[in-house]
Amino acid sequence: MAKKLRTMELDIEELVQATSLDTGESERFLDLETGQIHWDVDSEIDDEPKGFARQLDRYPDRYEPIPCLSDSSSDYRRMCLFAESIDEEDIHDMLDVALRGRGAFSRFRDVISRYPDIEARWYRLLDADQLQETCDWLRSLGIEPVYERRTPRVPQPPAQP
Repeated sequence: MAKKLRTMELDIEELVQATSLDTGESERFLDLETGQIHWDVDSEIDDEPKGFARQLDRYPDRYEPIPCLSDSSSDYRRMCLFAESIDEEDIHDMLDVALRGRGAFSRFRDVISRYPDIEARWYRLLDADQLQETCDWLRSLGIEPVYERRTPRVPQPPAQP
């Protein structure tokens, strides 16, 4: 029988952002009691932890490091699958060429930016995938997220002159 998940209210958009960005050295933590996200651990001065770092030292079981769930190889596979799903042959071919070699990410974004309906479709897919990955991570921690969605991150087409 599956373990019962405990519910937690949290800002899902902020958490999706935290799991989607590879910030290098910057650490992010989820407060397992409140659902609050801590973006940076304060630096230590004279070997004395300050601010949140002190809280982290004091209550290490309360905070879960937030992993980056996105990596370039999975992002690239997602772009390739999306390109394969495009029915318009000319756009499909442009995306196929864009996805070859170095600079594929920027070329892909450049191609889809020319077609607002396809760009919106891409960002809806990306948003849904990132939300699912984040919720799966939370469930792996025994948490069923409770949240309200704001507007998905879909770029607006430029205003017509």
